[in-house]
Amino acid sequence: MPKINKLNFIFIIIYVIVISSVLGVCEKKPKIRKKNVDSQLESFIDLVEESGYVGEEHRVKTEDGYDLTVHRIPGGPQSPVRFGKPVILLLHGLMAASDIWVLRGPGQDLAYLLSDTGYDVWAINVRGNYYSTLHNSITNNSAYWDYSWHENGMYDVPATINYILSKTRQSKLSLLGHSMGGTEILVLLSSRPEFNHKINIAITWAPAAMVSHDIPGFFPNFLFRHSKRIKDLFNEYNLYQVMPRVSKRRSDFLNVWFSLCWRLNIKSICLKLLDVTLGFKNLNNLDLALILRIKDHYPQGTSLKTILHYGQIFKNRRFQQYDYGKMINLIKYNDVTPPEYPLNRITTPLIIYYAHNDKIVTKNDVEMMLQKIPTAIAKEVPGDKFGHLDFITSKNTKHLVYDKVIEDLFSYTNYNYLANYIR
Repeated sequence: MPKINKLNFIFIIIYVIVISSVLGVCEKKPKIRKKNVDSQLESFIDLVEESGYVGEEHRVKTEDGYDLTVHRIPGGPQSPVRFGKPVILLLHGLMAASDIWVLRGPGQDLAYLLSDTGYDVWAINVRGNYYSTLHNSITNNSAYWDYSWHENGMYDVPATINYILSKTRQSKLSLLGHSMGGTEILVLLSSRPEFNHKINIAITWAPAAMVSHDIPGFFPNFLFRHSKRIKDLFNEYNLYQVMPRVSKRRSDFLNVWFSLCWRLNIKSICLKLLDVTLGFKNLNNLDLALILRIKDHYPQGTSLKTILHYGQIFKNRRFQQYDYGKMINLIKYNDVTPPEYPLNRITTPLIIYYAHNDKIVTKNDVEMMLQKIPTAIAKEVPGDKFGHLDFITSKNTKHLVYDKVIEDLFSYTNYNYLANYIR
């Protein structure tokens, strides 16, 4: 990557701040979520109930005081609400929320397919996204946003698992995570190994953990390479949240932007811009209707520290805890270097799905994980064009991924119950 002089660095930072103010890329403080009518945007419950399924919203409190919203689909047209169903918890990716599992509708999204198959489907919303912005005691914004995916895996996921098992009176559940959701699964099962006994099987789609390459896209690379200077600048302006959910006004603005891209025969230029700047590839197959729906539900916010923690592992090529600097590391970890996650402590059966055209989590990355995790196996998604986002957005996910995932789950859950639903 070419060197960036001080003037160019300042210009890019100004550009980021200007774009942030227009599109809501960063916020000074968490916004307390109110009733859906306040945002005029569809919620998870809206999407699920419009599709004829039962939707529920639950509140989960973490050990460190965060108040999470967890969504549930206990039943639907093909599988009525019934006690004793096998349970699965879905973990969304970076800057996403539970909505990402139900955007396309029945017969297409994994959450609906799992419900149809007889599962009790739960979907987490980790701290800081649109649905989970509350804390029991913290009022200081910098303290509230002082977390990364490490805390998600250490506190949010275990609290949610314990709540679900208590609510359903089950002894075990299954986990499935995309991208950051997979990262959180690895953090949980390696750092809190007692939870291995509560999991039937863990399935990860392209988990970002062990890395052997640079991340694609100019801006992600720029952010990761200059993370300390960007963090200091953001702190100076009291900016803590990154990419919150759009408001109705911003949504209308983006409708115009995407519509122009798709209708003025400049779609290829827009997609190339997303590829070069952000590393988003293989978006050509997305139709405008799906794009316009996704943009109302993604992104949904995260902390700057979450982004910087990913930058750290891409830069250092080590799946390790957050680097606070030598002095704080010594106090926090009793070592000047952050410890790596002990992946060899994972005993849960683990399946890692990866894609040939994924430039974020590559086959080499997955092979490195397999060397560390004794219970893991890997499965490559067929097709040369399938990429990182396609696990959620591709028109071909049902037969390429979802049907196979349901077969995997079937092997590790309540056979007698699910046998009535598997066709």
